[in-house]
Amino acid sequence: MPDPKKYILSYRPRDYTSDSWLSTRGSFRKKPGLIEELPTSLIKLDMPAAFRLLLERSDQLLMHGEYLPDLDDGEEEIVRIVLDNNETDTWSIRARNEGGAIKYSVVDEYETIYGFSPIESQEPLTFEEMISFLDSIRDVLNPDASITNPYRDYNLHLAEHPEEDVEFVTVFSRFYPDLTQWYYEEAAEWLEYFNSKYPRGN
Repeated sequence: MPDPKKYILSYRPRDYTSDSWLSTRGSFRKKPGLIEELPTSLIKLDMPAAFRLLLERSDQLLMHGEYLPDLDDGEEEIVRIVLDNNETDTWSIRARNEGGAIKYSVVDEYETIYGFSPIESQEPLTFEEMISFLDSIRDVLNPDASITNPYRDYNLHLAEHPEEDVEFVTVFSRFYPDLTQWYYEEAAEWLEYFNSKYPRGN
């Protein structure tokens, strides 16, 4: 577990308010620093079909999230989880105000049904609560496995250089900027554990 003393666990966003980064579906277009450089025509929920086809043929990694379900009315994406794999697996954690409460949902590009906790809150989650939320996400058909570490474990057997798997799963959010570092440190600890358990020969 990352050192909690390095983070403000009690940090809570004022609200979940949309901006251009959140209304853009693809992870490639959401990268910090890139959104400001894109043409206005691309800072939209749907990427023009011709440009999408070009990206698909040039670099599959650029397509993370382009096939996520549309946001419902009043719904905002608050966190995104991305795998650095050929399938461009992406999860979108979303929130919407309904009946005086904030209700949450988790979607991917395969219509998987997920369980998680909490399903709603009266105010935005704190940083610590969001970590707990993300770690609680389970595929209802595979409830024993969370999203992050099992995918690293699986990819570990395929990778020639396991240290590269530290960045195999990326978590990022404009509402919780430190989530990326938190899960990076968690991944580094994960790698250290596996290297000690399964030492490699020189």
